Amino acid sequence: MQDKDSFVLYKSFFKPIKGMSDESLGTLMRALFEYQIDGTVTEDESILMAFSFFVNQFEFDNKAYKARCQKNKENADKRWNKKNGNDASAYDRMQADANDADKIREDKISKDKIYKKESTKEKIESFEPNPTSLAVMSEMGFDLSQLPSMIQSFKDQMINRSKSFKDIQSCWRNYLRKGYVKPIEDARAESFGSIRKTITAQQPSGNIISMTNDEIKQMLIEQQAAGCTLN
Repeated sequence: MQDKDSFVLYKSFFKPIKGMSDESLGTLMRALFEYQIDGTVTEDESILMAFSFFVNQFEFDNKAYKARCQKNKENADKRWNKKNGNDASAYDRMQADANDADKIREDKISKDKIYKKESTKEKIESFEPNPTSLAVMSEMGFDLSQLPSMIQSFKDQMINRSKSFKDIQSCWRNYLRKGYVKPIEDARAESFGSIRKTITAQQPSGNIISMTNDEIKQMLIEQQAAGCTLN
């Protein structure tokens, strides 16, 4: 799949997958090697989520590798031209320098486009935590089974965010540490808890109300139909 004959596995990859069984880890490793050798994408749903995180990192590393190779080629060309251009006229040397400068600018613009071509909304919609971000999630006590709903919660908040951001991965880690990102079911439970407190506060002193979440949901629907809201 790639020109080089190696790929990198980072130590930080292990934390989010250490809970997998030995059999699943073996299946994952086979799938990663097959992807690197001939581009085969696994269809095994039991490892697909973990597999996609590795592939995202591989693609990022591959872009960086190609950019580094291109830069090394340009530097080698410059040294060769300088060594073999001693008999060139001053004009030719100046023109070559100008062309090199234009080439460097074009390469820089091209590289910038690679990282900035997606709009803010597209970056948010395509967000997947990288291994470092997954490690923070693991440190906070969450597991991979909660990840899809947590990603959706994060995307919803980022879409409504007014401030600009440079690194969406850093935003994810900050939101996690501050407790802004939680599994959707946990967030719903907190919302129902707040509603239950409001209802209880409206009861005569000493009365305790006992309602299930489904009962609260039905009550809210009825009040909305009647044009009423909780104060």
